Amino acid sequence: MPDTHITRWLMPWRRKPAAPSPLPLGITDTELAALTTLRTSPHFAHYLRVIERLGEQQASTLASGVPHEKYLFASGALTALRRTYTLVDDIIAAATQVEEHKHARERKSAANARRYADTFVNTPWYDGWRADAAAPSGSDSPR
Repeated sequence: MPDTHITRWLMPWRRKPAAPSPLPLGITDTELAALTTLRTSPHFAHYLRVIERLGEQQASTLASGVPHEKYLFASGALTALRRTYTLVDDIIAAATQVEEHKHARERKSAANARRYADTFVNTPWYDGWRADAAAPSGSDSPR
């Protein structure tokens, strides 16, 4: 009986984790499509303008000569706003780069498969095929 308790307790550690998403931040294809739709939305420009205004507000606070703790807070807030401003574009660009890299690998493997499919070139079988292909269709060519 104690043996089953130990194995049940260890089960979560022995399970293999799910394969991580190759997309940035582990997002799914559906989430990426939603971000792309969000980026093309006309309302997204309004959202970016609001973030710009918040950034200007934080920058003016930063430049107004505040105590050290408030300076650190304003600096961190400005950095977070800058990251928020570019986050959607960064994710879409990284996902596009991952997809291009994946397609490049697929094209390379397809090229390798075509090359290996043509390995019979310059062999006796290839020479026989060329002789048969060059021969007139009505006559039998001697070998």
